Amino acid sequence: MITPFTKVIFIDEASESALDIADWKVLMLEGYAAHDVKYQTAKAFLKKCPMIITAQHKLQFRPTHQSAMKKRLRTYVFKTIPNPKKSAAAWLKKQAMDCVVWATEKAKDCLGDSESD
Repeated sequence: MITPFTKVIFIDEASESALDIADWKVLMLEGYAAHDVKYQTAKAFLKKCPMIITAQHKLQFRPTHQSAMKKRLRTYVFKTIPNPKKSAAAWLKKQAMDCVVWATEKAKDCLGDSESD
């Protein structure tokens, strides 16, 4: 379902067992991918869309795969807003996917910063 027109990939409430490790690694790679269309020849394209994965805890894969996945993942920890305004919460609910795209743009701005979590 990922095409050259995909703006962002969003996985909510992810866990290590959500995908096979081989699928996790393929999904995380940027670069050339094939867009397979039913009854048509697959077409290659350059996959550069950002990905946001939310989880209740930092994803921990098996030790043999953890270092490879750590290279592919950048971890951000978000704080709870102590006193959110109801009007802001209502706006965020209506604009949820726009907020996801905005967050990916902000995360891209941080890529030049420290490589640590």
